[in-house]
Amino acid sequence: MNSAFVPLSVLLADRVLPGAVLITGLVNAALFACLSGATYVPQGIFGLSPQGYSFAFGLNCAGFMVFGFAAGRQSERWSEKGTLVLVLGMTPLRVAPLLATAAAHLPLAAMVLAAS
Repeated sequence: MNSAFVPLSVLLADRVLPGAVLITGLVNAALFACLSGATYVPQGIFGLSPQGYSFAFGLNCAGFMVFGFAAGRQSERWSEKGTLVLVLGMTPLRVAPLLATAAAHLPLAAMVLAAS
């Protein structure tokens, strides 16, 4: 039984992994919170049809796949810590235009342009 916990102690002794797992978990929790209410904004406020929302959601998922793959490849070239710092630094820069368009009550086209 003791030998089962040896690999766990090796993982927890790594200084980068627990922080990366914590940050990834918190980002995914925020993403889940965002997606759980995401249908109400495009459909309720902007009047997007269910088909239009499913198309937008599919594009969003494709973006997550492409950029998740790119981040994985980048972490192989750089380091995990460097990639994590870069992505966390880019996050407020990507969210700020969306918040500005939402605060200004701009139309859906402006929201899409701000997200791209």
